[in-house]
Amino acid sequence: MDKTFLDFRTLLFALSVIYVTQALILGALHYTQRLYRPTSYWAQGAFLIALGALAVLLRGLVPEALSVILANGLLVMGAARITQGVLLACGRTSP
Repeated sequence: MDKTFLDFRTLLFALSVIYVTQALILGALHYTQRLYRPTSYWAQGAFLIALGALAVLLRGLVPEALSVILANGLLVMGAARITQGVLLACGRTSP
């Protein structure tokens, strides 16, 4: 009997929905509080991570090399953008 409760693609899709929701909420927060810039970085990072997770879901539908490069690039850029926002919130500059 298979002990996997959820399919990996289902989890990635759920993760994408969560990150898109987070990006929308942070984007709305940034729209109302424009003076606090880190929310913009966090929204952008969440959106990039959501796109990266969706790009992982494309594996098997598009060429493997394109999917891997695109997905990993988006995930790394999203994490970097969130880190930039945290550094900005702490009053530090990004390296």
